[in-house]
Amino acid sequence: MSGIMSSLIGSGAADKVLLTAATITDVTSGSTAFAQMQLTQTGLFQDVSGSPVTLQNWVVPGTSGPRYEVFATLVSGTLTTGTTGSWLALSSTRSWGRNRTTLGTSTAIVNLAIRLVGTTTTLTSADMTLTAWYQS
Repeated sequence: MSGIMSSLIGSGAADKVLLTAATITDVTSGSTAFAQMQLTQTGLFQDVSGSPVTLQNWVVPGTSGPRYEVFATLVSGTLTTGTTGSWLALSSTRSWGRNRTTLGTSTAIVNLAIRLVGTTTTLTSADMTLTAWYQS
């Protein structure tokens, strides 16, 4: 492999980075409703309200995940779990969630933005909706 190609791959230039908007809903009765999402260091965007369900790959190849950071911005509502307002390394799994313990629904919209570590350019971003619905 040439030095130029090695530099491009090392910089993440050969990676495919993309997030598309998603809605994650947890509906339950008799216990806490908890809508939760995560970005894994292996490149997966998952609904983890129950057993993990992969909704999309945020980076391909997934082995590139640790080269990136995520910034979560709360657009509306409130979160029960998860960090907003700072860049977080995707060398580990990052998650955000919204719960509901009484009858009704609670919703939070979170914008997730991704960039290469050490850069200032956002490569992709999308609004994610978390809805926890507690019913009788």
